[in-house]
Amino acid sequence: GHPRRRSEGAARTLTYYIGGRNGSSLVESALTERGWMRITDPLNLSFRLRWTEIKAQISYRDFKPGEQLVNHIPNIGLLTTKSGLITSLREHCRSLIRRYESGLMKHKPIQLEDIVPETFNVELRAEREQFVATFKDGDIWICKPASCNQGKGIFLVREMAEFVDRFMKPAAAAASEGLSQSGRLKNAYVIQRYIRNPLLLDGIKFDIRCYMLIASTVPYMVFYHHGYVRRSLVQYEEDCTDREAHLTNQAVQKKTANYEEQKEDTVWTMDQLQAWLCEHWKLPNGDPVPGDWVEATLKKRITQIMLACFNSVKNKLHCQVGYFELLGFDFLLDQSLKVRPIGYV
Repeated sequence: GHPRRRSEGAARTLTYYIGGRNGSSLVESALTERGWMRITDPLNLSFRLRWTEIKAQISYRDFKPGEQLVNHIPNIGLLTTKSGLITSLREHCRSLIRRYESGLMKHKPIQLEDIVPETFNVELRAEREQFVATFKDGDIWICKPASCNQGKGIFLVREMAEFVDRFMKPAAAAASEGLSQSGRLKNAYVIQRYIRNPLLLDGIKFDIRCYMLIASTVPYMVFYHHGYVRRSLVQYEEDCTDREAHLTNQAVQKKTANYEEQKEDTVWTMDQLQAWLCEHWKLPNGDPVPGDWVEATLKKRITQIMLACFNSVKNKLHCQVGYFELLGFDFLLDQSLKVRPIGYV
């Protein structure tokens, strides 16, 4: 034998581990096509790539920078949890305004309200009190767990009594029992002003799912993908209590009675959206929607917003050669064709 040749051959076989189901078949088929070999032992640390649903399945202590790839940045929660992102964005936008006002920036920076709807972090007592002071009769707000996806745990708040029962009373009880000196709640939620005038496609609510790939953190290399349109299968009425009318996530739509027959209608391409706008909608000034509006206006605005989100955390993320992350960003259009961000996962 040639032991050296055998070991070189083994070294050339690139191995990967997949933990969890989220998109795993797509990853597996792409890697298998390229000659990679899957390993199934979660404790085997000899992988070249580890693709997991959650970062708890990655041992960062054992990670070898420059030799391995893992699909989660350790503190990506700064960008992916709703409470983490709103904190980062507030700081970032304040910093940009200070730079603009001191003459260090020529162009007026993007405003916080253009990146995220009016938002309060329910976990914090001061922000709960701010929300109570802000709420007016007739308002609709949407309450979301800070770190869940697929529409889990989301509910609408139409009455202040609902908010008081859900958050203010438990917080007061915890404080009176000495369980929380800071007034923090254990369950992290954010509450956001609900967008009352969404653009509807033939009476159906929709959103736009786009993607950001942080392909490298040393140096930073970030890509954008324009994604697709996600449509509800239920006619939209603002006072409708069906989650399926308000949330377009596939995980939510699957629960509708006619999902199997109509699931092809839940996804449109951006070209289909452009064609619908040209045929059925007008710009705020009454002009027809230009044939390149999606390409020239919509995608440009979406990338501006996504870039602001990334820039708000880029100096805080833990960076190593081999860390990467694929993120989903969700947007609504309102009836004036304003791009309204509604979620990041």
